[in-house]
Amino acid sequence: MKVVNQASAQVEIRKLIENHLQKKGEVRAAEIIRKTGLSRTYVNRILQQLQREGRVRPIGKANRARYVVLQSVKQALASELSFHRILKNQHLEEDIILDQIKAETGIGVFKNIMITRKLASEQEAIQDLLKGKQTTVPDRHTGEGIFFTSKAADSLEIKSSNKKLLFDNHVGDAFVRDVKARKGTQIDFWIALDSPRELEAVFRGYTSEELAFDRTTVAVKLYKMDSGFVSRSQARRVLAGLEKFKTIALDFANVTLVGQGFIDEVFRVWRSHHPEKVIEVRNADQNVQFMIDRHLATQQKS
Repeated sequence: MKVVNQASAQVEIRKLIENHLQKKGEVRAAEIIRKTGLSRTYVNRILQQLQREGRVRPIGKANRARYVVLQSVKQALASELSFHRILKNQHLEEDIILDQIKAETGIGVFKNIMITRKLASEQEAIQDLLKGKQTTVPDRHTGEGIFFTSKAADSLEIKSSNKKLLFDNHVGDAFVRDVKARKGTQIDFWIALDSPRELEAVFRGYTSEELAFDRTTVAVKLYKMDSGFVSRSQARRVLAGLEKFKTIALDFANVTLVGQGFIDEVFRVWRSHHPEKVIEVRNADQNVQFMIDRHLATQQKS
């Protein structure tokens, strides 16, 4: 089938993709390109639209990616992570073999979180990871490990897919950067031999007297849109999963503009569902603090 008019063919292309998914449980852009004659850019746009609708998830990278229906994600991951090789028992070196295996398998921590928690992007996966108590295997661990390790280090760097997450405790901040795509996950931990940091103090900053992990800090700047505006939809992403904590500190450092919708979602809508939770505001500049104070004053009058 050769499609000439791209604009009028979208419905037909979606049907073709759906047929592939029903028959095989997955589809590749190359298959649709070959059958329709459409450009890779156009076909990828439709596949990404289906991804945003929650119909499919990508497995693999770039031109080799395959799109899988959500019900088949676990099976797809299992095949993606499988490894088989026959080796002669001559001059084998375990460390080299393991390095080869690691280089050829693993989808990486950010993509694993994205797929398992059905998030829209790896950026959202990083946002969830930063909150703490986020785990893809709740029956095996609590999701506290990376959170507290990142607080104990001088700096901790996690590289996965095409993202780098850097925790820099010298400046007390976290940064996300785009990097060259990679397989699996690489983690680098740095701490000075004479570091004055004490683990007891690290834990005490986020736990109760009973040592329960019930406090967290969320950097609002990581949820900003390209325009710098923070809206109601960003508020929902900020708040996702925070019901697990008793005290939430919202850090507004480097945020200069918030919408009324954001403030309303946090301090009225979410609080109405979780009145027992405590929300602390940190590092808000005059404009942001004005919006918060104005909203709270209006709520008190009503």
